[in-house]
Amino acid sequence: MRLCTSLLLFAALASAEVSKTPFTVAARTSRTAVWVGDRFEYVVRVEYQPELEFVKDHLKKDEIDVQPFEILAATTATGTLPQGGKYLELRLQLTTYATNATEIAIPPITLFYFKQARGPDKEDTPAEAVNIPAFPMAVRDTVIDASLGIRDRRPPLPIDPMSWIVPGMLGVCGLAAIAIGGGRIALAQFRLGVWEQKLAERSRMKSLQQSMEEIRRTPAATPLELASFYDKASEILRGLAAEKLGDGAGLTPNELKQALTAAGDPERHAIVLSELLAQCDLIRYTPDGMEQGRRLHSEFLTKLAELTERP
Repeated sequence: MRLCTSLLLFAALASAEVSKTPFTVAARTSRTAVWVGDRFEYVVRVEYQPELEFVKDHLKKDEIDVQPFEILAATTATGTLPQGGKYLELRLQLTTYATNATEIAIPPITLFYFKQARGPDKEDTPAEAVNIPAFPMAVRDTVIDASLGIRDRRPPLPIDPMSWIVPGMLGVCGLAAIAIGGGRIALAQFRLGVWEQKLAERSRMKSLQQSMEEIRRTPAATPLELASFYDKASEILRGLAAEKLGDGAGLTPNELKQALTAAGDPERHAIVLSELLAQCDLIRYTPDGMEQGRRLHSEFLTKLAELTERP
């Protein structure tokens, strides 16, 4: 029983001593590890009773020594806490250029305070000192010792031959399947006459272009040359329509247009073809046709080029 009472009394006394502590000190940094040349912030905060006063005159950039760190900026701030106490905050922006040092510490900083006297006849107590302990920091150097080798160098991984033989075989099989499939498609198209149709279409287009070029080069300066030009043009145009219809003899230009459209010919192509045939018949079978042929000759050639360049 006496032992329990003694322990409780000791705890109460310790609590009373803690409650009477006039100030608390805390220090922190924005980064715990830095590279050489990096900037970081070091903050020291003191919270104290209102009867104390801390001295700030020596807390300036040029008067604080924190070697091997360099002070880039130093600021202090004071204020009142909600419980009636006060605080002092020292903020230092630091950097270091120390090389070949993996661990260094921010040196201790000394703060001074005094207790303010109460009453007109009392004097302030002498100043006392508070030492802020050294704050350890980890520093990494960007200059690497070449004798240590490359930091991220790794030994080459062993390669198992079986690890690439199976994927390689699968790739070869896939290429073979593509080749076989492509060959079958080409053979099927060949049997269906697709290639023959394409070759025939190329041959027809080449013959058409040659015929059109022949028409363009035909002279049309005299009435006889104009008559020959439009006779040749009408023959080629009706032959072009006959390739699509099978037979277009005896049809008027308008009837040819309707027949070509019904047979699946593009509408614009059928219209141009019928207009050219109508112009040929107008020039060949009207009294003043040669005069109109001479006047509309350039327009006829423009439409003829459009007909040749159809899709």
